[in-house]
Amino acid sequence: MPGAGGTQRLTKLAGRTKAIEWLWTGERISAETALTHGVINKIVAPELLMEETLKFAKRLAKQPPLSLRLIKDSVNKAVDYPLYEGMQYERKNFYLLFASQDQKEGMNAFVEKRKPDYRGK
Repeated sequence: MPGAGGTQRLTKLAGRTKAIEWLWTGERISAETALTHGVINKIVAPELLMEETLKFAKRLAKQPPLSLRLIKDSVNKAVDYPLYEGMQYERKNFYLLFASQDQKEGMNAFVEKRKPDYRGK
């Protein structure tokens, strides 16, 4: 019996049927199976793990930090909220972002044809 939310997280990722099967049997699953059922989103060879991780981190570091945070927040709420409430929550976050300095920087950078310098404000 998982004690740190494993039953909840696995069910949300893989669905009830697979979660019950895997949790009841304690069976280990392959990376390919985890990928197929949405438990993971990518398989990377062990020798490439650090390189791929750093590449992804650098890619995210170029994105506006406030947007990343509020996107994650909205997606996490989408798991538990009904569609309408989730959309209301997303709209609130969208309006917060639209009033940010980063949004203005993004728009100015676009107009000036330069890379934006996001500050998380």
